[in-house]
Amino acid sequence: MKEIKAKDIKQNMFSMLHDNWGIVCAGDENSSSGMTVSWGASGIMWEKPTVTVYIRPQRHTKVLIDANDRFSLSFLPEDMRHISQYFGRVSASDGTDKFKGAGAKRAFEDGVPYVDGADMVFICRKLISGEFDPGRIYDMTNNSTYYSDRDYHTYYIAEIEKVMVK
Repeated sequence: MKEIKAKDIKQNMFSMLHDNWGIVCAGDENSSSGMTVSWGASGIMWEKPTVTVYIRPQRHTKVLIDANDRFSLSFLPEDMRHISQYFGRVSASDGTDKFKGAGAKRAFEDGVPYVDGADMVFICRKLISGEFDPGRIYDMTNNSTYYSDRDYHTYYIAEIEKVMVK
């Protein structure tokens, strides 16, 4: 993989997240896992390129993100879609190794895990996080659809430290 600057990303971030999905990975060489995400945002904060991901409280990956300063976001090619589906369907809270179960290879960049074979990988450093506050959700139209269990997301805004592409 080669490194490019975040501002040189040519792909549409809306499509990358919503249509192709991403896999957020966190942890270290002793313990790491990941999960599929299709909600997210990108932009500039504090003059840094950033990405925002949203994680539900019951996800095992949240524990790993909370325990580490950095995480990755991997965007897989279409022929690896089954890996994204597996990472979204299976929980690692019972000790399941999602990489092994999905037939994926785990790779590391600067000690941060990611999915080997990805078309693009962001290595991210957390800047700020917060909990969705239902009292501050202004459009409650979809609240019963997305939050019937009141398991509101935590958001993580992270600096994109490195972008690696195939």
